[in-house]
This record gives sequence, structure tokens and C-alpha cells, in this order.
Amino acid sequence: RYGFRPLACAAPLLAVLGFIMFALTPQLFPENIYLGLLLSTVIFAGSGGILEITVSPILNSIPSGEKASAMSLLHSFYAWGQVAVVIVTSLFLFLLGNGSWQIPAAFWAAFPLAAAVIFMLCPLTDPVPEKSRIKARTLLSKPFFIVLMLLILSGAATELCISQWSSSFAQKALGMNKLAGDIFGMSFFAFMLGVGRLIHGIFGKRLNLTRIMAVCAFAGAVCYAVVALSPGSAPALIACGLAGLASSLLWPGTLAIAGEKYPLAGASMFAILACAGDVGG
Repeated sequence: RYGFRPLACAAPLLAVLGFIMFALTPQLFPENIYLGLLLSTVIFAGSGGILEITVSPILNSIPSGEKASAMSLLHSFYAWGQVAVVIVTSLFLFLLGNGSWQIPAAFWAAFPLAAAVIFMLCPLTDPVPEKSRIKARTLLSKPFFIVLMLLILSGAATELCISQWSSSFAQKALGMNKLAGDIFGMSFFAFMLGVGRLIHGIFGKRLNLTRIMAVCAFAGAVCYAVVALSPGSAPALIACGLAGLASSLLWPGTLAIAGEKYPLAGASMFAILACAGDVGG
């Protein structure tokens, strides 16, 4: 109704607020620091949710014959951001000590601030006119769209389980210290996640997306089985990384298929799919 720009500018500013509030929690909530961390997380997590349902439809609205590849390339930067945050923050805390955690929290606020400025200045296409737009209730009545919701739900579950727990797994089960667990757990997974999306972003026009997604889903199941059942630490850690490659196309691939199948659905379709993904997460 109001176009992409208001949300695209407001969401990163909300992230800035969440990061700064996170960094200043000991000063703002001296009596209950944990509560302050929770409230800050709610704020910048909400920002991430708004960005997810804004940036994907912005990309989908750009005239292009290779939207599936473009969607994979866009979502690869989610992975590169995760790699950068994990490595830089982990090294910072390792060198200066965990007591300096407020500094990197404030430092990362600079990036959404830059994003807000860029969104204020860059050209954006208009949303699908309301009279032409497919309503959300119409989408939810289509069996194929329900399948897409289940697909992105399972894809997010595949991605988030390893992503969120690989560091703890590396430390508790494989005996690594925290720095090694973060870098070889979360960063390895995120790196392979980005590699899979980048490869499809470059070579996607030559590949059958639905066939690749089916192979990725099967490979993800195999990786989880290896992590759970492997007697050795090295195969389990390698499987954690390969799970990132296997799950790389399940989320952006679903968005690309939905955008191609329902080009007049507008941002509400991406919002519904993102919610389904969040349920999986």
C-alpha cells in the first residue's frame, strides 16, 4: 500500500536501535541485564523480519529473466554477513576478552545505518497495484502454495538447527574451545551456505532449480544422519559444513518459485512464506 521505501528505511534503523540498546544494556538495565538483552534482541530480530519481507519482493520486482539466480545471489549475502560477524566478533572477544562484548555489539550497528541511508537514496520500483494484486487468502487456498509453505518451513528447520547449534556441538561433543567452535562450526556452515547460493546465482540459468532442491533436501538428510551417527569428530564436523551447502537453496529457491508462479502476489506472499520459514526455524 505504501511502497517499499518506508519499511526498507525503517527496518535497518530499528536494527541500529536494537544493537545500541544491546551494547548499553548494563547501563540501561543495571538491575536486570538479561532482560535488557532479551528486549534488545526482540527489537533487532523484528528488524530482520521486516527486512526479509521487504528486500526479497524488491528484488522480485526488478525486471529480469533470471530471478531465481538473482534471489540465490541476494540470499548468499545473508551467509557472508553471518561469516563476517562470527569471525570478527569471535576474534575480537578472543583478543580483548569477553568483558569487551559491548564494543562489537555497537560496531555492527554501523552496517544497518549505512543500509538505511542507501535505501533513502536508491531508486525503487512501485509495488503491485492493489487492484491487480492476488490477495493473501487466495494464495492460502491454493494447494501448490501450501506445498511451498511446507517446503520453506522444512528448509528453514534444516538450516537453523545446524546454524544455531554447530558451535555448541563442536565444543561439547568434539572438544573444541569456543573460538574454534564458533569459527569451524557456525562459520564453516555459513560459508558453505553462501557458496551454494553463490554457485546457483552464477550458474543458475543452466540448472533445473526444482531438481537441485530435491537433491539438496536428500543431501541435507544424509548430512544430519552423519552428524548424529558418526563415531569420529572430523566426519561430523565436515557434515555440519556440507549441511550448509545442502540447505543453501531451500529458502531462496522456494521464494524464487513462488515469485515466478504468482508474479502478482506482492509483498504479502513473501511475508507469509517468511512466517512459515520462521516457524521452521
